[in-house]
Amino acid sequence: MAKWENVYQLIENLSVDSVITYDSICAVLDYHEINDCRQYVFRAIRELESEQQRTMENVRGVGYRVVAANEHERLVRRDVRSIKRKTRKAVSKAINVRRDELTGDERRRIDDLQLKLAQTQEMVRRLDARKADKVELKAVNAQTNERIDKLEARLAELTKIKEPN
Repeated sequence: MAKWENVYQLIENLSVDSVITYDSICAVLDYHEINDCRQYVFRAIRELESEQQRTMENVRGVGYRVVAANEHERLVRRDVRSIKRKTRKAVSKAINVRRDELTGDERRRIDDLQLKLAQTQEMVRRLDARKADKVELKAVNAQTNERIDKLEARLAELTKIKEPN
């Protein structure tokens, strides 16, 4: 059995908010340091995500906790921020290279990477813009609904005044 499968057996039946300690993970893998085990933990968590649509997050100094479904969005947003930061760093590395020290083939590869990273950044920028547009539309819709409610209330008042008793 692969080592990640041993970790998966530890976590597959845990309920939401359950925590598996670093010590438990290290014990099942016969390691002394969690840093030696992380690759197996990450692989087991990927399996948990694909098989059971659940995930885990690190509890600093303790272990890993099974998160509730409504916490996934927070984790996704955290990962997106990380991706944006890492992409900016990668673009900087691709742009700020001593091209005169590269072979023709190396220059082509770095240019290809730079282009792909630029495309990724543009896609993220467009998605952020769409998200901002949706937020703005929701605000406009809320204001419009509020105005409609006020107008309907005023119309009801006017209708009562106009109707003979």
